[in-house]
Amino acid sequence: PFIVLFFFSMVRGEDYDTWFHLGVGRWILAHLRVPSLDPFSFTAANHAYIDSHWIFQVTSSLLYSAGGIRILILFQSCAFLAAYFLLYRSAAAPRFKLLLSFCLLTAAVNVSQRMLLRPDIFTFLFIGIFWFLLYGKKGALDLSDISILVLCQIVWVNAHGLYPLGVGFVGCRVLGALSSRWMPLPFEWKASEDQSTPTGRLLLLSGLILAACLVTPYGWNALKYSYLLYTEIGSSA
Repeated sequence: PFIVLFFFSMVRGEDYDTWFHLGVGRWILAHLRVPSLDPFSFTAANHAYIDSHWIFQVTSSLLYSAGGIRILILFQSCAFLAAYFLLYRSAAAPRFKLLLSFCLLTAAVNVSQRMLLRPDIFTFLFIGIFWFLLYGKKGALDLSDISILVLCQIVWVNAHGLYPLGVGFVGCRVLGALSSRWMPLPFEWKASEDQSTPTGRLLLLSGLILAACLVTPYGWNALKYSYLLYTEIGSSA
């Protein structure tokens, strides 16, 4: 299915926001800082500006400078393919591989309208990484897993506004593991949860993931801005 997914994602998926992000990336590279006041809008000039996509913008600008739109499309395709590959590897048993392949192809069609040269690229990629490390990889979480998750969360916070998904994925893993140890749950429920990762390591992961959400040039204001964006989501979003 990956060959099909690769060519399916190799589409010229730019929109008006793509060129805006490229422009912001060039501005950041030229000034070697992220904007704190809006330098782009005539009607909102010098108003407070929180750029929650600056890592995507700088990455895209560098890639575009290196090879134009074709390199950006290749980057988009590789990111989507990596996410689908990690989800595929997360299947519980070999007998589910064929069904999973079908589901992934169906999902690719359903999300094709989001296969754009936008910050969503990072969210798709990090969903695959988080899911694989937290739910697809067998055994206890080790310190290298935690390091990868925390690093990805830091990049995610500075690349796309859907980074709270990472907090949610980690929270479900930790709460499931701790509840299976501390609550009188049925044996089948306990058997399906993480019994091998030490409790201290799970709490460490939780604290580091939450702290990673503050590792942005804007600190606490970035969290408030993310919440503001969620409150503005309507039925047409």
